[in-house]
Amino acid sequence: MAATSPLENLTMTAIDRPAGSAVACEWDGRHHFLDATAHRYGALVGLRCPAEMVAVASILESTIRIRGETVPAKIAWSADRLGRTGGLARVDPDCTFSVHDLKGPVVDVARRALGLATPACEEPVVTIIDAVFLDRVRRALDRRGFDDRPDWAQLAALHPLVGNTEMTARELLGRRASFESTHSWSLLRRCVSRQASDMALIAPGLDSAVAGWLDDGSFARWMLAGLGGIEISRAEVLERVGSEVADRLSRALGPV
Repeated sequence: MAATSPLENLTMTAIDRPAGSAVACEWDGRHHFLDATAHRYGALVGLRCPAEMVAVASILESTIRIRGETVPAKIAWSADRLGRTGGLARVDPDCTFSVHDLKGPVVDVARRALGLATPACEEPVVTIIDAVFLDRVRRALDRRGFDDRPDWAQLAALHPLVGNTEMTARELLGRRASFESTHSWSLLRRCVSRQASDMALIAPGLDSAVAGWLDDGSFARWMLAGLGGIEISRAEVLERVGSEVADRLSRALGPV
């Protein structure tokens, strides 16, 4: 039997730890255990590992796709300073298997705890405006008493770039374009990190300190992860409003 690598050993140790906790590993293989926290992405959030810590592992309750079905799973994800990663998923005490294709904040958090950069976000920064708008519309449609067939004015008033002025779809699209040309994920992250903004409804667990600890790519993915898939949200909302309003809404959101 082939000997396990230090990273594999760390991951196997981590999967037996409580969800929300973490494990850090020194160069000589010694493990240090971090108690579980209530934070959405576990005990590594905000951690700045000293140089002698060469790898970390985070343990979280999540879901995983198995044969086309989404099932609850406990995930242990590890990373080292060379950028190598490893993961295990446990769906029950007798079923643990390797995972290699995780994405998003759980992966980013391990890299940031080691002081490593994360990849840039492929989504443009204006995606967060669209996602917040669609999330507000969906929540409004779900609330009791809200007309199942709202008019355009009701929906437009929910847009994050609108004040108290009623706007056409074309005017909203113009504001969206202006935001896209003057903002970036880097600018948005710096703004959040410099003020005590309440981001709980958009991105649970993200405050000014965490924004300062993240880099631009990990910040962007954290923001978007709290709002779900933009394409799914768009399709869902357009199906629930009248055809005329759906046409205006689609124009205000810009091209898919």
